[in-house]
Amino acid sequence: KTELLRAEMADVLAPGETFTNDVMVGYDARENIERLELHVQGESVPERWLDYWSIRLTTGDQPSPRVEQFYDITERKRLEAELSSELDALERLYEVSASDRPFREKVTELLEYGAERMDASVGALNQIDGDVQRNVVAVGEDAAAIPPVTPANEAFCRRTVESDGLVAAKNTADEFGDDAAVDRWGAVCYIGGKVVVDGELFGSLCFMDSEPKSREFSAFDETFVRLLARWVSYELEREQAAAELARENERLERFASVVSHDLRSPLSVATGYMEMAYENGDEEAYERVVNALERMDDIIDDVLAVTRHGGEVTDPTTVDLAALAQNAWDMTEAESATLTAESVTIEGDGDRLQRLFENLFRNAVEHGSATELRVGPLDNEDGFYVEDNGSGIPAEDREQVFDDGFTTSDSGTGFGLAIVKAAAEAHGWEPSVTESDAGGARFEFTPQTSSIYA
Repeated sequence: KTELLRAEMADVLAPGETFTNDVMVGYDARENIERLELHVQGESVPERWLDYWSIRLTTGDQPSPRVEQFYDITERKRLEAELSSELDALERLYEVSASDRPFREKVTELLEYGAERMDASVGALNQIDGDVQRNVVAVGEDAAAIPPVTPANEAFCRRTVESDGLVAAKNTADEFGDDAAVDRWGAVCYIGGKVVVDGELFGSLCFMDSEPKSREFSAFDETFVRLLARWVSYELEREQAAAELARENERLERFASVVSHDLRSPLSVATGYMEMAYENGDEEAYERVVNALERMDDIIDDVLAVTRHGGEVTDPTTVDLAALAQNAWDMTEAESATLTAESVTIEGDGDRLQRLFENLFRNAVEHGSATELRVGPLDNEDGFYVEDNGSGIPAEDREQVFDDGFTTSDSGTGFGLAIVKAAAEAHGWEPSVTESDAGGARFEFTPQTSSIYA
């Protein structure tokens, strides 16, 4: 039958075309109808598909010759293959995203798949951090050329994050004009989706190639990038929530530890001296009871400050650090010391920042014997510092000085600098400690670098 069809259909073939070996791709035989789908290929002509129908008409008892019809179904076959490919892509996206694997491993695999699907030489996840774009993950044959940090105004992703969520260009040189990113990266194709984490801009997920694309990005290409960017947004939100939950659990554990251990010591002291006071009315015993109770009160205040106020600042206002520092200084019993504060305007929670300063000032005066303290902006970068001329903090203690309960003083609770760290991190700052020019302690507060995607 194949050979017969080849002979009968010779007149429907164009010059250079021939049937492939799988000529009988589909077959539907009935009493009077025979149907086949025929695959036709040629060296210098595009492939095509034909739908062949052979119908035998009968009149009474006499059979009639067959009536043959041919339909070009190439477009239908193309759409079927395209739909199958799109379904495969969605299934791949679901299988990888739903797997119980580390985030970086999953996003790397999906970027690799997306780059292969869209014939792109680079697939990347980027974070916008102020005026720079930081590369988080980059895959593809040209991935090594992607720098870890790029000025935001020289990156295509700047357009993505400023859009409603997606930017696609088959030739950026033609479509973006004199954009600085075009000069940096050359004439390339680009498609990118915006990544938003918990309502805040994170960055973008994109695919690029070193050569312009021969066709426009399809509607499904755009849908795939949107879905992938939304999944990354969700995954980062989930990682962020898990990290916050872990921090909350850790705070609860610290609280339980302090209640069971740190409070027990002054409580035992108070109980012992109260018994002595009952027995002989010793006034010194009463005084020791009062001191023990006051220490318990200090410990409770500090623990509650750490456990209740550990989350991020959700409703910041514009505040002047110099004014807050002065308010905190007024609450610090330091008649023999002086404070100099430069004006630094930031967005933050005034109450928590004032408590940050109170704890730093109290630590400098009571434990560092400082007589001069300064507050001011850091040079050449965002952030601020608090420094003094006291005894300073030994180098071997600087990494653990912010840990809960760490203290080198018999009268300290060990929570003052933990409160400082909690307030700083709630504002997105990273606290660190070094030595001031006067030999005392210098605390610096700089913007945090997110690590939830690690």
